[in-house]
Amino acid sequence: MIRYDAILFDVGGTLLYGEPTDAALLARRFQAAGHHDAEAAINAAFHDAQYKHLRSTARTKDAAGNRESARTYPDFLTIVAEEIRSLLHCECSRTLIADTFETGKDDRRWKLLDPELPALLSALRQKGYPVGIVSNWESGLQEVLEGAGIARYFDEIVSSYDLGIEKPNPGIFLHACSQMQVASERTLYVGDMALDVVGAQSAGMEVALVGTTALATLAGLEIRPTFGLAKVSEVLGLL
Repeated sequence: MIRYDAILFDVGGTLLYGEPTDAALLARRFQAAGHHDAEAAINAAFHDAQYKHLRSTARTKDAAGNRESARTYPDFLTIVAEEIRSLLHCECSRTLIADTFETGKDDRRWKLLDPELPALLSALRQKGYPVGIVSNWESGLQEVLEGAGIARYFDEIVSSYDLGIEKPNPGIFLHACSQMQVASERTLYVGDMALDVVGAQSAGMEVALVGTTALATLAGLEIRPTFGLAKVSEVLGLL
């Protein structure tokens, strides 16, 4: 019996990694403004923001003890901006962060996290699985995938920039399933962050979380992926 009807992937940190990183791009901007300790502060801001974001969006329990999905989805970059303001004692906004990523994207080079990724995607297509992308991305996701040589493997590419909804809101996952004409309950989502688990599970999906660091991030949070993988090419073993 086939367990899944479709496979969806995150991009950054799951399929590809970028150099320089988001934190490095921001550090350059603040260092140029005279904040010479910006790199450590911004790394801390991203770390702390992730936990605050997850705590505010993770499933909670109602008065009867039943688990329910969060009804509000605060913007992650807004939380990052708040953390930077607190740590560097300077002005920072979501708009400034997004503009920094946008202006710096031409300097960033995206590379495959797992050299076996093309073989994995090809095998999924050969087995008849529809394959898609659901990613929080500012702009230009199609071009990044093309530059990495993997765009041709995907039937559907959904980015938060294009849809106006970002993970962990289950709406972005459900939109991808609707476009691919598959049931979310029959879809596996593969990601690298706790917000991937929260969002995809809220949409009814099973989730494979890639990377030991990602699994460690879940410590102390009531978030459990369906599977934990050392690398993305291990997805084939789940099918």
